[in-house]
Amino acid sequence: MNACFPLTSLLTACGLSMATAQEIPERLTSLSHAAGSWNSYDGGVMMGDMLYYSRRTVTHGEEVWKTDGTAEGTRLVWETIVGTDSSLPNARGVADGNQLYFGSHQTSRIWRTDGTAAGTVTTFPRWPSWSYMGRVRFLSRAPGGGALFISGPDYSFEEDRAQLWKTDGTQEGTVLLAADYLMEDVQVAGGTIWCGGHRLWKSDGTPAGTVAAFTPTPAYLDTRKMVWAMTDDTVLFTTSRDGTPMLHRLDAGGVTALKETGTAVSDGSRPVFLEGDVHFLTSGTTGLQLWRSDGTEDGTTLVKTMPGTPSHPPLPITAAGGKIYFNAAPEGQSVDRDLWVSDGTEAGTLPLMRTNASSPTAFGDRLYFLHATAEGKRELWTTDGTVAGTVTVADLGPSSANPQIRMGATASALILAGNSTVWRSDGTPGGTMAAPVGRMLAGKPINGITSMPAGQVLFSAHDTAMGRRLWKSDGTAAGTVLVEAGPPGVEGFKSIGLGGAVMLDGVRYFTADDGVHGNELWRSDGTAEGTGMVKDFLPGKESSQPQSLTVFKGEVWFTAVHSHAGRKVWRTDGTEAGTRVEMDAGGGLSYPAVTLSIGWQGNLVVRASGSPTLSLDGIWWTDGTPEGTGRLTQDELPPTSILKHGGLTYYMVGDDLWRTDGTAAGKELLHRFPAGVHLIPAGREVLALGIGSGGMGQAAYSGLWRIPADGPLVRLRAFNNYGSTGVLGGVAHFSVTSPAVDAGLWRSDGTVEGTYRLAGVGASGDIKAHAGKLYFCGNDGVHGEEPWVSDGTVEGTRMLVDLTGDSGGSSPARFTPAGGKVFFAATTEAEGPQLYVLDTGGAPAPYAAWLDVHRPWMDGRTGRGDDADEDGFTNLQEFAFGGDPSDGAARPVISPALLAVSSVNGVGTHLSLTVPVRRGTVFTPGRPATGVADGVGYRILATEDLGGPVDPAALLEVQEDATVPPPPHPHEDYEYRTFRLVETLSARERAFLRVVTE
Repeated sequence: MNACFPLTSLLTACGLSMATAQEIPERLTSLSHAAGSWNSYDGGVMMGDMLYYSRRTVTHGEEVWKTDGTAEGTRLVWETIVGTDSSLPNARGVADGNQLYFGSHQTSRIWRTDGTAAGTVTTFPRWPSWSYMGRVRFLSRAPGGGALFISGPDYSFEEDRAQLWKTDGTQEGTVLLAADYLMEDVQVAGGTIWCGGHRLWKSDGTPAGTVAAFTPTPAYLDTRKMVWAMTDDTVLFTTSRDGTPMLHRLDAGGVTALKETGTAVSDGSRPVFLEGDVHFLTSGTTGLQLWRSDGTEDGTTLVKTMPGTPSHPPLPITAAGGKIYFNAAPEGQSVDRDLWVSDGTEAGTLPLMRTNASSPTAFGDRLYFLHATAEGKRELWTTDGTVAGTVTVADLGPSSANPQIRMGATASALILAGNSTVWRSDGTPGGTMAAPVGRMLAGKPINGITSMPAGQVLFSAHDTAMGRRLWKSDGTAAGTVLVEAGPPGVEGFKSIGLGGAVMLDGVRYFTADDGVHGNELWRSDGTAEGTGMVKDFLPGKESSQPQSLTVFKGEVWFTAVHSHAGRKVWRTDGTEAGTRVEMDAGGGLSYPAVTLSIGWQGNLVVRASGSPTLSLDGIWWTDGTPEGTGRLTQDELPPTSILKHGGLTYYMVGDDLWRTDGTAAGKELLHRFPAGVHLIPAGREVLALGIGSGGMGQAAYSGLWRIPADGPLVRLRAFNNYGSTGVLGGVAHFSVTSPAVDAGLWRSDGTVEGTYRLAGVGASGDIKAHAGKLYFCGNDGVHGEEPWVSDGTVEGTRMLVDLTGDSGGSSPARFTPAGGKVFFAATTEAEGPQLYVLDTGGAPAPYAAWLDVHRPWMDGRTGRGDDADEDGFTNLQEFAFGGDPSDGAARPVISPALLAVSSVNGVGTHLSLTVPVRRGTVFTPGRPATGVADGVGYRILATEDLGGPVDPAALLEVQEDATVPPPPHPHEDYEYRTFRLVETLSARERAFLRVVTE
């Protein structure tokens, strides 16, 4: 039966009752995450009755959303980049009828949408990097439909020109109109496009109809030209002549200088017309200036100067109810702003209130805007242009909950969109309704989960109160706790790398950067006292960057940079004193690339490249001794993709797949796989997944292949590419990614009829087998990425749970079996990244689970007393001592020795025996010494002879010896223990020690 454990908080345990639903994962952590931030592209776009805006969530990253001001009307429009990564859409899009145009900085594409996922398409191929797609600026609708945008830099470098484009939403209809320096503003009047740059451009919307209407002479000391279109043939623009900023008019008669106006303010440059006159802002010598012009010299007048800092106002000049509104910095202020109103006259230009107003929106005959209070709140305000009529509409809550709020208006309502809340308002306090849409969290992922003995896991998680820390969990509320080790304070570790962690003798070795010592080698047994840095190879904050952690010969081998002498191969027993250099892979400051792996003959393979003299480049191997260390020749390519299976070893050398039984005569070339291969055990068979994109004839080698005992390989299916793989009950499972018609989760037992698709759902990340089921991250195209489970059948392959309840997905990852549970990390918009656990109802008995792994090669001889590989060890003994019942050469190592032990009577010599046993076995000394673990009973017997039945009365006393630490065992389920005869050898003429199992 499957049961669910109560949740726990990493900060405070919470007592929840036991759940009764089956196979429902429970959240173990309550990590706190700070509110995230939006990107810098403020504003939203109204299209129809919906406000379109850029929103960042932990499940989708930053994408385009739409809302009508209600929770049910708030939806993700399109996930340009699937998953938690962001496409970074430019919220300054342009709506044309029922089409919205926007740019995606991360994809470097222009997109068009009608507000539906199906109606969202890209209008142009990926932009080349030199065109600065990241600085795309949508500015206006195009005459006749479509949109105008500028792509490229807004500064004057000779080789970097900005570009004016027009698009109608198709690739063919996206055309380049002009390229110039300092392009910034576009205005449309009738059927004419005006664009200001180094030159003033005029266009009818076609490349042929785009001309430079004004080119400055040397007398014009150019600045950005802000343009205000009056008609098809008349435009006002600013430029600098002889160092003096001036307003000019261009019409059929040419260019006319009108007035010295000061430098136009770009943030407030959009033309605002009142009574036929254009109103604009400039930065004068004495402050911010409001001007109006009818296009003539006499009709161009300064309305008023607002004394103070002539800085760019954060509030664009906005018209509402026959008046215009803008921000200006008061005298002596560089941060605060005043909201001003003007009717176009000096007397009618007045300050209303002190506020850094944002999101100005005209609704009815009033202006609505957002006001940030000194207490950290955000409020909706409105004004009719009088001090008395400037009032609060609604309290929108803490700014931290909604760092950015967009606002737009329909004919009947205001719509506001925040991070966690949307609002719909009729403009009155009583008519403003809030609707929660989920917290937006700047959560940092759980970037590692690794199993530990006794059904526990270690994991790395970030909490705003404590930073990134190392935690452990046994899947219960009380057992999910902080491992109290690491740097003090709220910052925590800069990084903890559990992804490449290895286990040796019950201790995990991993890399970490505590902010003090740089990235170095660490170890942890899950306790505070057992967690710490092994060695600081480069003292101080410099990092030695340990890599390729590999367990070999009872120690952890790895590569690390040391004392600016290059990357070296190291080995450690877990202590600083026992950490030493084994091989120097290169000197000097040019650290070469060095990787470690275990070769098919059990040696350690060292691949090095990039050493300064090239003398150490190449492939090295070692058995752990100086005399057993050598270098392969250039012709001896290293084996890769190594798989030991059924007493045989399969491996790749270059493009060739080989098989060997360890003898020269037993080496056999099987097949060529030019693009690579992945080997999967499936019962007694081995399957090969070949990659093939169709290029260079690779299609002939791609797909799923069966490797028979004799004869050529047999292709079962012709796939192009694959993803994750896993094995359950001797059956291979894998995710096919192409061709699209075959995409999904597949299984194969090595036969044609036993190879078929289980579900049309892709599997990303690892596929982990546990207790007769597979667990993985699946995406069915409806719910997004969620936890999935399969028992190897079509009917038993299903989504485990929908953690988000929408199409966003929780992106589960790092499925880690431990004991009778499966741990994994997942991210929801409401909670951010958290650790979850699924109680699978208990793991199978250790012997049964071990037997399931080896059963395919035991030819039915699966009884405890059977000797499947005929090596003299029964199956039970193979399990008890860490042997392999399918490989007669892989025999358990049991080592006798003589120990010198000091006592009050001097030094005595004792007979001892070092035995591999199941980890955690508790022994009781006596006649004999006994222990039980995982269903196996051990007896350490001491007798004076070996012949005949054992007489219990004649047994000698045995005890466990701890004077000499036993060697570490390479398998995490086993450990070596040493036992000795209590009496010294001088007290007996002869004695025998042996271990038996039952």
